[in-house]
Amino acid sequence: MDEASSILRVALIISAPVFEEFFHRVGVTRSTYLASYDNDWICYYSHLLKREGIHLVWYLFSRDVKRLEVEVHRPTGSEVRFLPAPRLYNWWTVRLPFIRCFALHLATCSLALFRDLREQRPDLLYVQDYESGRFDMVSLMGAALGIPVVGQYHGGHSPAHWPLRWLRHRTLRRAAYLLSPNTEEHARLKSVHGLSEERALWFPNPVPVFPMPAGQSAAVRESLGIPQTHRYVMFLGRLVNHHKGVDLLVSAFRALAARFPDLHLLIVGSGPDEKLLHEQARSVPRVHFLGWVSSRQRVQELLGASEVVACPSHEDAFPYTVAEAMTAGRPLVASAVGGICDLVADGQTGYLIPPGDPGALERALERILRDPDRAEAMGRAGRARIQQEFAETVLVPRLAGMLRAAVSRSPRGPAGAVAGARA
Repeated sequence: MDEASSILRVALIISAPVFEEFFHRVGVTRSTYLASYDNDWICYYSHLLKREGIHLVWYLFSRDVKRLEVEVHRPTGSEVRFLPAPRLYNWWTVRLPFIRCFALHLATCSLALFRDLREQRPDLLYVQDYESGRFDMVSLMGAALGIPVVGQYHGGHSPAHWPLRWLRHRTLRRAAYLLSPNTEEHARLKSVHGLSEERALWFPNPVPVFPMPAGQSAAVRESLGIPQTHRYVMFLGRLVNHHKGVDLLVSAFRALAARFPDLHLLIVGSGPDEKLLHEQARSVPRVHFLGWVSSRQRVQELLGASEVVACPSHEDAFPYTVAEAMTAGRPLVASAVGGICDLVADGQTGYLIPPGDPGALERALERILRDPDRAEAMGRAGRARIQQEFAETVLVPRLAGMLRAAVSRSPRGPAGAVAGARA
């Protein structure tokens, strides 16, 4: 089979209910999204899987389109298909707030989506979150069209409430594969839904291993207005306190700032709690808010110049922040939740702390700040761990093999020649 005939066309159904509800909140317009946005799981996977002959076609709903619009995402070269948000979703979720329990079901009840999938005939449907109403509805469409479905997990969006619990159980059991990014979620999935190891798989997200930033710390500090002899603790992520625990970090830093006059706190990201955090940090010295940083190179430079990276999450399926910090050779202080426990080796690549405990966060950060040699050793061990266990070169070929196996096992069988002709 030649390279052209082996190309798979995979429809990636993105989890955001509609484009505007998520991306506009972080200051990303549609034109920016298509021209330069290259900063999330979807972009990573599109880059990585393309090398394996698997092309992801992104499906997004939007309130700003009246009919299907096909665009190209320039950074990845991926096809993006914008569909009009269903009327059911637009009407019910605005007028009846309690119906938001079923928002993703309603947002995916789309005849336009069904028709487009029927016309395009992708080889596989890949849903970003299997614990969501979106997965339930796409799974039903896949069954009707004879297209296999694979589900990923990113923290879930709509739990299965009692009227539709039976549907979630059924759709999960008919999926070709369900990929859990951490061992805790993998165990839960098998236990709750009675799934076998063959169908429910622990599969951590592949991590792009970028060159370790070197010799850039002085330039980074200068660009931030931080004196060359000073250091900084860094947070990277969405500013959502109940999820990411950024308010706990600001509280911990208040005490650290008094003991370490050369220490700064760098908060990189945006989100609904940004204003609250600015107010909380008003009386805390040397706190810097950078907002959303879309350049991956810039993020990697900021990580590489940090003293330590903090991730005080209350929950996290598989935080790329932690993986990228380890790749940059930086030690971590992070909550012992979800995928963080699979990434961080406590005492070797950083310190794991109980979630929701600012005192433990403060003490762990201080241990690293007072022992720079130990911090450097942790950073080196973290990068080595990523390279050996989580790197894209290790995991992407396995993922590509699973997606091809899902297509081969379906009643349609592999659509190689057709997929090659489409490409």
